[in-house]
Amino acid sequence: MSKKENFAEIIRYLLTGIIIGAVNWGSYFLFVDTAGLPVFWGNLFSWILTTLTAFVVNKFWVFKSYSMKARDLAREFVTFLSSRAVAGVIEVGGVPLLEKLGLDRAVFRLLEQIGLKYDLLFTDGLYSKLLIGLFILVFDYLMAKLVVFRKTKQKTEGAAVPEKAQDEPPGAEVPSAED
Repeated sequence: MSKKENFAEIIRYLLTGIIIGAVNWGSYFLFVDTAGLPVFWGNLFSWILTTLTAFVVNKFWVFKSYSMKARDLAREFVTFLSSRAVAGVIEVGGVPLLEKLGLDRAVFRLLEQIGLKYDLLFTDGLYSKLLIGLFILVFDYLMAKLVVFRKTKQKTEGAAVPEKAQDEPPGAEVPSAED
């Protein structure tokens, strides 16, 4: 993959994050505020919808993995869910851990020294959550690129098929071994 293609993929991933964020917050609002579901159920349904949307958008748009074989879909979906579960554990455990280790207090002191006194900036766990969020952004991208939607080379009759050929959109021509 060229540097230009890699950059475009990263931009698509970041744009997807904005879309997924909108799906997450929008569906949460609809489930809890409009449908009147309790917070737990609204958040659960929102997470499910968000995760499914993230899988589809990442598969087809970000990483351009077009295989629709049941085995490939199952492997991608299970590894995607597994990586998101690991990220969830990191977030749920990492935010309070960093907060307990004093990250937020250190940032609070720095903010006071430079004269920023907005209440929002002094929310407990905010900077721990931001740092963990950045880590998870990188973690999720690397897991999706290197594990979930990884490109593999296939062999046909002794000739290597280009990496992209197995993941072309439906209807795209795949070069034959004679080409």
